[in-house]
Amino acid sequence: MKQMIYWLLALTLLVNISCEGYTEEELGVANLVLQPDKTQVKVGETVEFTVTFSGESVTEKAEISCLTNGKVLDTSSFTATQVGDFTFQASYEGVKSSKVTITVQADEPSGNTSRFVRQVCVMDLTGTWCSMCPDGFVFLNTIVNMSTYKDVVHVMGMHSKGGDSDPFHLDVTDEINNELGNGPLGFPAFVVDLRVKGSLNGERPLFRTSLDESLNKYLPHCGVAVKSQLDNSQAKITVRLQSEKTAEYRLAIYVVEDNIRSKQNKGGKYVDNYLHRHVTRRLLSASYKGDKLGTVEAGKEVAKEYTLEIDSSWKLDDTEIYALAIDEQGHVNNMAVCKLKNGDTDYWYVTE
Repeated sequence: MKQMIYWLLALTLLVNISCEGYTEEELGVANLVLQPDKTQVKVGETVEFTVTFSGESVTEKAEISCLTNGKVLDTSSFTATQVGDFTFQASYEGVKSSKVTITVQADEPSGNTSRFVRQVCVMDLTGTWCSMCPDGFVFLNTIVNMSTYKDVVHVMGMHSKGGDSDPFHLDVTDEINNELGNGPLGFPAFVVDLRVKGSLNGERPLFRTSLDESLNKYLPHCGVAVKSQLDNSQAKITVRLQSEKTAEYRLAIYVVEDNIRSKQNKGGKYVDNYLHRHVTRRLLSASYKGDKLGTVEAGKEVAKEYTLEIDSSWKLDDTEIYALAIDEQGHVNNMAVCKLKNGDTDYWYVTE
């Protein structure tokens, strides 16, 4: 009996010594582990997290927070939209993991020069039900009409059904909002070159910064040309792409109609004769990520044809084709805009 008492006392002393100086939360850190699939990424890349507790996966139940910006991730992934160090921590049943830092580096610029003029795609995520969207568009439109951006920045109004009906809604709008960046944003929002997404309410400075980066940092390594031939109720659209380097490309083709009068929630009150600008009517490619062109050799040209059934409600004089050349990172490297009604837009070269 004495030996058993001594053994229990020794065991108690050992436990006390091993736990001395540690809190219950700190003891749990060893059991809860936050593991990223990579710790260094470039802008636009995605980090996938897994969370384990005592060796078992609890990823779907755990909460992952970005301590740098104070946001909780909606999913177990983080898509980098800007350069910097971002620190994350997981929590599960009151236990917190050790902190993990992800370093986001700038995307590699395509080169110092290009013979093609850089054209930038701006998606205005909006809806006729969205009371703040008209104000967001006023801000966006003011910026893109500045002399620096006026001829080279092209806006696409991407409508979502939201919680109400929208005669212009496209399912692809919600796909883009859900899949790009770190989860969906409330409207109005913007997407620049499928690289940067932000709010037109709370992140307005980011909009102009992203335009400047697209024009000055991410130079094009391809050019795009478009021709549209109208024949009764059909249009034959030919898109050509010429590359300055050997690279893989995709093409995303949209139909965009300007100057449409229709209802709009403006500041909480519906108006019937609101002027809707650059309304995206249709996506011709298989997805917003584009149709594969494969690898294009440096100095070579490839072409792809599309057939479009004309909607009788479209005003053809105000309708255009937007052709987006998407690079290997899923970003718009360059684009071209062409009139739907027998338009012909050739490559736009830089002139000295």
